[in-house]
Amino acid sequence: MAKEPKFLSFHTNQALQHSTHGFSLLQASKRELQNGRTGLHAHDFWQLELILKGSCQLEAGPHKQKLTAGTYTLIPPKQEHIFYYNNTSCHLISVKFMWSEQTNNTLIIADIEPTSFTAYIADLYEAAAESEMHLPGFSTAMLAYLLTLFPDDVPIKSQESTLVSAVDEIIHRQQGRAISVQEIASELHYSVNHLSAAYAKDADQTIKHKIDATRCEYAKQLLRYEEDSVSEIANLLDFPDVFSFSRFFHRVSGMRPKEFRKTEL
Repeated sequence: MAKEPKFLSFHTNQALQHSTHGFSLLQASKRELQNGRTGLHAHDFWQLELILKGSCQLEAGPHKQKLTAGTYTLIPPKQEHIFYYNNTSCHLISVKFMWSEQTNNTLIIADIEPTSFTAYIADLYEAAAESEMHLPGFSTAMLAYLLTLFPDDVPIKSQESTLVSAVDEIIHRQQGRAISVQEIASELHYSVNHLSAAYAKDADQTIKHKIDATRCEYAKQLLRYEEDSVSEIANLLDFPDVFSFSRFFHRVSGMRPKEFRKTEL
């Protein structure tokens, strides 16, 4: 079975966070997967998958396509998708990020020419990964290059607030663990009231709602892909006990954790 790998997560520095590309990096990983599938899912960040070696099958809405070495895909937020991996190892680089210069949520699949360039990218990734300080810069440069290869006629939405991106990045960095509005405000050097008002104005939701939705999404990922018990998942996500986790999950998703897991089998 293909299992979710351990991701390298990082917090971008000011230069990267406010780059002209509008990227806010969340996770980067190099993976080798085979004999399995991810299950149908969606998330509220952008995901770029670059196939280095082997192949996999992508289904996203009505789109079904085999991704081979030299192919990469940009999956927008809220786009439901599923990956299938055969008995031949699929080597890939995966980057998850927020993008303030969002497109109109169009799924894009493109090829790198020549395909041998993927080997070069793989070597660069390995070198950058030797020092976690270098990996965010490399991932930003890789994203900037790959996105220049996408069609020019894809409409661009207006930029979302940099403050919203910064708050969302901090929340995602927790990977589903608990964090308070006070902690986020302290890290960004805002008062709680000022930050809460500014975020709600630009994001059309409260920070608490964003935290709860993100924690629930990570909980769903663990329930789908991991064999840990509900109690163990509750502990991983900083809930005091399984009952608190179950109440939270039901309030946000409308289902109990065990019910949700059964629907994903």
